[in-house]
Amino acid sequence: MKKQVTTFVLVLLGTMLRAYAQDTFQPPIVGGPCTYQDIKGTAKITAITPAPEGLNNCPNAQEVKVRFVETATKKVSETFIQIYDGKNPSKAWVKRNKLVVGKSIKGVKRQLQTGTCTPTVYVFPTLVTLPDRYCQ
Repeated sequence: MKKQVTTFVLVLLGTMLRAYAQDTFQPPIVGGPCTYQDIKGTAKITAITPAPEGLNNCPNAQEVKVRFVETATKKVSETFIQIYDGKNPSKAWVKRNKLVVGKSIKGVKRQLQTGTCTPTVYVFPTLVTLPDRYCQ
C-alpha cells in the first residue's frame, strides 16, 4: 500500500511539473518579425574577380566587391553584391548589368533594428537580383 501511494504521488508530481513547464516554456524566437533602418548611400565597385569554389555561387561566378558610403554620415563599409538567395552572380549577369570596376551604384544599407533576421542587407534597386534569369 505504501509503495502504491508513493508511486501515485510521484506520478502526480510529474504530471503537474509537465503541465507547468508546457505553460511557461518559451522557445527561442528565430526569424521575423524584423524591422530595419534604411540608410541611403552609394556603392563603388572596387574589384570583380572569379568567386572561390565552395561558396554560394552561380555557375561561372564572379565576386563583385563594393565600397558602400552612407550619404548622411559618410560612414564606409565593404561588401559584395549578391543576388537572389545570396549567390555570387554569374559572369553573364555582371556583364548584362554593365558592372565594371569604378562604377557607382545608388543603394540602401538595411540595418537590423529588432528581431533575429540578417543583421545587414544591401539593396541595389537598379540591379535585377530576383530569380528570373539571375544566374544567366
